[in-house]
Amino acid sequence: MIKKPETRKEIFDWLGVKPPTLRTWERRFPDLIESPPGEKGNATPRRYTESDLIVFLAIKNLRNRNVTLKQIEAKPELLENEIEQTTLPQWGGEETPEQQASSLAIVNEKLTRQLLEYSNRAGELAGELNRANEDAERYRNLYEETLERAIIAETANKDRTPQEPPETPPEPAQEPPEDSGDGDIETEPETEKPLTISQRFKVLFTGKTS
Repeated sequence: MIKKPETRKEIFDWLGVKPPTLRTWERRFPDLIESPPGEKGNATPRRYTESDLIVFLAIKNLRNRNVTLKQIEAKPELLENEIEQTTLPQWGGEETPEQQASSLAIVNEKLTRQLLEYSNRAGELAGELNRANEDAERYRNLYEETLERAIIAETANKDRTPQEPPETPPEPAQEPPEDSGDGDIETEPETEKPLTISQRFKVLFTGKTS
């Protein structure tokens, strides 16, 4: 069962080509495309006719035979003859063996192109991974060299500078008592203790403290 492709996306999948390729064909051969452009303001997509599908399929058949777009433009009869020989499958019905072969070729080409893209991307990722590993190895070696130089420099500084015990501050010298000159060491006079209240009354009446 084959569904008739009408929108641009459906034609991409049916032909197995990329969106820029189909837009290029539309731009290079505008006189052969009958369907009017879609209305962007109303969000109406372009609906392609069967005549448009025949043109696209004919161009694809020529490109599969390595005929360039410049050659098609230079010799319009190439595309005209291919359009006359191109037939579309029966939409909604069973495909003929020729149509099945054509459909399988389109699917095979699409899968081959995708596989090639994935393979190229895998190669790019492998290259990026190898470069990342090389950078990591270079930085690791640089770190080890820097650490080794720092250890050597620290060891050399320890060998050149002997470690001395920390100095203890000297104890302050005590001054000897001052000599009065007569051989007796002058001592400070004792301070008198203050009188109690009872002693003050005794001095007041008797004139004696004891």
